[in-house]
Amino acid sequence: MAVRTFLPARRIATLGLGLFCFAQSGLVSCTNVTRSGGLMLRIDRDPELEMDAVSVSVTTDTRVLETEQYPLRSSKDFPATLGIATSGKDATIRLRLIALSKGTPVDVRDYKVEHIESSRIKLLEVYFSAACRPLVSIEDDEVTSTCSSGKTCDPETASCVSGTRDAVELPDYDGKDGGGDDGPDDTHPGTGGGGGMVEDELDPACSGRAAGDAYCAEDERYRCGDDLLLAQTTLDPCENGRCVEASGEAHCVSSCGFNNGGCADGIECIDTPEGARCAGCAEDEFSPSGDGTDCRPRVVCEPGTYVTDPGSASTDRKCAPCKKETFSSSVNQMSCAAWTVCTGNMVEAEKPSPTSDRRCVDSGRRFLSSGGKDTISSIAHAATGLLCVGGSTDGQFEGQENAGVMDAFIACFDAEGRLLWLDQFGTQGQDTVQKIIFDRRGDLLIVGSVGGELASELLGEKDAYVRKYSAGGRVLWTKQFGGRSADVANAVAVTSDDAIVVVGVQGNATIGPGATGDDASVLVLDDGGSELFKTTIATALEDKAHGVAADGRGGFYVVGATSGTLPGLPLRQGQSAFVRKYNRMGMGYAAGFTEQFGAGSASAAWAVAYDVLAERLGVFGNTNGAFGQNLTKGAGRELFVRSYKQDKEQFTVRLGSSDNDDAKDIAFDSEGNLVLVADVRGDVGAGYLGGIDVLLARLSPEGTLKGLATLGTDQDETVSGLVLLPEGVWLGLGTAGDFAGASGSKMKPAALAYLAPLPSD
Repeated sequence: MAVRTFLPARRIATLGLGLFCFAQSGLVSCTNVTRSGGLMLRIDRDPELEMDAVSVSVTTDTRVLETEQYPLRSSKDFPATLGIATSGKDATIRLRLIALSKGTPVDVRDYKVEHIESSRIKLLEVYFSAACRPLVSIEDDEVTSTCSSGKTCDPETASCVSGTRDAVELPDYDGKDGGGDDGPDDTHPGTGGGGGMVEDELDPACSGRAAGDAYCAEDERYRCGDDLLLAQTTLDPCENGRCVEASGEAHCVSSCGFNNGGCADGIECIDTPEGARCAGCAEDEFSPSGDGTDCRPRVVCEPGTYVTDPGSASTDRKCAPCKKETFSSSVNQMSCAAWTVCTGNMVEAEKPSPTSDRRCVDSGRRFLSSGGKDTISSIAHAATGLLCVGGSTDGQFEGQENAGVMDAFIACFDAEGRLLWLDQFGTQGQDTVQKIIFDRRGDLLIVGSVGGELASELLGEKDAYVRKYSAGGRVLWTKQFGGRSADVANAVAVTSDDAIVVVGVQGNATIGPGATGDDASVLVLDDGGSELFKTTIATALEDKAHGVAADGRGGFYVVGATSGTLPGLPLRQGQSAFVRKYNRMGMGYAAGFTEQFGAGSASAAWAVAYDVLAERLGVFGNTNGAFGQNLTKGAGRELFVRSYKQDKEQFTVRLGSSDNDDAKDIAFDSEGNLVLVADVRGDVGAGYLGGIDVLLARLSPEGTLKGLATLGTDQDETVSGLVLLPEGVWLGLGTAGDFAGASGSKMKPAALAYLAPLPSD
């Protein structure tokens, strides 16, 4: 194989795949490269992304072919082109391209390019973008993307999409890269031109193959060496037949070209893909006499076996059982494949056998342990497959430090369940995470409270805070706020115009004008953490905001509890739940639809969800009252769900056990059903396991019960939140028993994320 490398002001390298040509716009051209076939990358960037170099790694499934860094010193260097060609057989390669700015990774692309043809050059456009920067991750000094395996960032949407490209479907390369002519062979690149051609004794048949693969060449069998450069002639030639390739192995089969294929003199020999046969015999028959008069069917190598000898026109096929930890699933396989090994967080769903592979599935469990008391208070999932949990601990996670009495923490796992990063942070006091969500860019937002100085001096008993992380775990900014009393941020949402809405409780007029006691607070920040708007929801008594949901039009809904009467509403007594809508008005927000309900019955709304397409609002809370339809026969503090459509009540239902139950989280599924989770202390209709159980319920768009499930042990299990995915519902859990592989106690509960099936009818 001829290998070319065209690198401005760089040495000529010899690579095992094919041609490499790198051209900066206006300096060097890849146009005059001999077009044996391959792939041309055209690399560009958006103006907002500062980059001065690109690192390129080219690999096969078994080895690294090239890793190189190329300087791009100014905007004139864009677009740049990188050529990768094969003069041998069609190939498959993996590409990792890293945009660098002063040595810091600012964007990553991962591609698997299949079917790179040896007869034509195809074009792959690579566009680096600032929008993809949050997906860059550095782990153990290795630059990766937080996209799951096989995916890469789409610069238009900043989301993860498939990184597999079929070269056959890519456009042909038009040669327009703007450079000068290449230099003569056996020369280094000069100004305005690329380098020349360097010959090496490479085995063209090994291009695109794995090390150790066997192949056929002129009816002789060869095996590729470990370096893929020189073939090792360790296999016998096919002296009495022809060579046939299958699954990385080479086999000899009978051929009419040798001794008439074993057929008797005067009997016609017919070549087939499986070998020679004598005239008069069917395609999968042989004639022991070779005259075609005593044809008999060949032995069938059943699943669980493989073909050791395909036979000839006059001999039968021979089979052997698959070796240990290998399988074949169809008849007459030429080799057996190794069983799949479940790695990472994958577990065995189906056992392997000689006739079937092992099937691996996600265990649906993510474990954390600091050695102390760990509590998960919120859970979130990104389109990239990233699953994150937030909570508090009095222990110390590996590689982290404990700052005080109780620290906050964030932990994120990839789609395969591997812990990507964990950050334990806090002050000398009590620190919590109340809610975590992903914004539209894939950054992570955290709200809670701290008992000391996190981003600024502590102003009261405890302060509220907002913190933003990149998907890779880098703290982007932190905002701490509070007054002389106790403040906490309970929930956060992101509007359709990327404003960050934080709601909670202020002790004394921290956010806006307050009445007396605790007031519900509303704070709106821009994407960088600067204040846009602030207000309170306040009466003469105690008011608290517990949840917030964006409405898809720039506005948002706030839910909570009040012991007073909100302005403009009829007089209420006792604690009631409330919902208030804020509409986007110019540069600010105006209060709109407001409702209080459940007065005199210790009612409180704890969670809220909004279905943008259906314009439906779901409010979830607790009540000691008797409003709405009772779906179960609860007797203590019950759960309620109220549904609105275009700000008009659709239905209100209650459900609960004979004891006190606690509403935790709610969400709409893809069919418009409301899915909710709660802590219950008795039987709601799905059985009672003991202590505190986790209730998972589903309500139809009309408010009918579509399914109930109870999770737990005879000890206490508690839930903090839910994330709905096609494969089920992820829950943030704590257990004082032995649940789903986690073991805890009342004094030291264990924390885990758990994937549960949706309850059915």
